Amino acid sequence: MSNGTFWLVSELQTAVESFGTAASVDPISAALVAIGGLITAGASLAFGALVLGSILDALGDSFSQSPPPGAN
Repeated sequence: MSNGTFWLVSELQTAVESFGTAASVDPISAALVAIGGLITAGASLAFGALVLGSILDALGDSFSQSPPPGAN
C-alpha cells in the first residue's frame, strides 16, 4: 500500500474507534450517533438521487430522436 492509502485507512480506523467510544458511553449517546448516521445517510442518498437524475436528464436530451419543439 502506498503511504497515502495507509494514512487514509489509519484515519478511518481512528474515526470508527472514536464513534464506537462515543456510542458506548450511554444509551442516549448511542441513539444520537445512530440518528446522526441516519440523517447523514439520508441526505447523501437524496443528493445522489438528484445528481443521478440530472445526469440522466441531460443524457436523455442528447439521445432524443424527436425534433425540438417548434421545429415544425
